[in-house]
Amino acid sequence: MVKEQAKPDIAARLAEVRAKVADAAVQSGRSPGDVTIVGVTKGVPVDRIQAACELGLRDLGENRVQEWLTKVSRMGQGPRWHFIGTLQTNKVRYLGRGIKVLHSLDREALLAAVGRVWVRWAEAVAHGADGDGPRCLVQVNVSGRRPRPGSRRTGCMTSSHRPSKRAWSG
Repeated sequence: MVKEQAKPDIAARLAEVRAKVADAAVQSGRSPGDVTIVGVTKGVPVDRIQAACELGLRDLGENRVQEWLTKVSRMGQGPRWHFIGTLQTNKVRYLGRGIKVLHSLDREALLAAVGRVWVRWAEAVAHGADGDGPRCLVQVNVSGRRPRPGSRRTGCMTSSHRPSKRAWSG
């Protein structure tokens, strides 16, 4: 359990981040409610994460599958988990239905792996399981420089809103 003296520090830091995000949103003509704050949990002990969740932080980001699995086993599915950073295709299956947003769909092989897992998720949901697959954010290489990851800026989406095969080729 997080020490009681640490909770005010976490609360103050969270309030500071919320205020900065709200100011930036208003300055850009957006509603602060339209912005999702994702607390990055890399290397953060579970008790501190739980304290932040008790203070209203609902979206958490992790970039290592094994660390995410450990945290989920201790915290459950209460938070909305985001996977941030590079994901190896052989680890997609471990994410199950627990990840709500995949932030770095950056290559065709990962798209194919996510697609295969989504088929199993959809079948499970059709047979009564709760949930669905994650939303995916496509990483776009706007610089055009190689070997940077991501889809090419031009032609990255087809009319069906799925990344086109030509978008991933150099």
